[in-house]
Amino acid sequence: MSTFAVARRTALGAVVIALVVALVWVVRTDHRDASRDRAAAQAKATAATSIASLLTYTPTTVSTDLAKESRLLTGSFAKDYRRLVTEVVAPAAKKGQVSTKADVTGVGVTSAQPDAVTLLVFVNVTTTSKDATDPRLSGSRLRVTLDRVGATWRISALDPV
Repeated sequence: MSTFAVARRTALGAVVIALVVALVWVVRTDHRDASRDRAAAQAKATAATSIASLLTYTPTTVSTDLAKESRLLTGSFAKDYRRLVTEVVAPAAKKGQVSTKADVTGVGVTSAQPDAVTLLVFVNVTTTSKDATDPRLSGSRLRVTLDRVGATWRISALDPV
């Protein structure tokens, strides 16, 4: 076999290897992007319903809602939220006859990984109380982090922005 034929086979082999490596890289990158996109979409849907649930209450349901809402939370945030509702929100809601209705108006992804997503959530909260019977509307922006726990997404952090 001539030197030219050996060089041509070597070059062809190198091109084939380079193409295989490029194809593997493209497929893996596409898979990671698809995993992040799926995670972001699932977390956005969960956040919209969970945030509305967490921030909506009446004086008669604020304490009992806590048990249902606990399944929406995870980590130290779950404990902090329980303490806040039990020690601050529930007593104030009962004393002042405070009712709130939260509506999520927008959700944007700030970062996404397959098992953790951080969102910017826009919320309008309508509040009434025994002292202010006319509804008062306030808007909020929240940075919300959700972690995948098994097959579900749960809130692990919620911070006003």
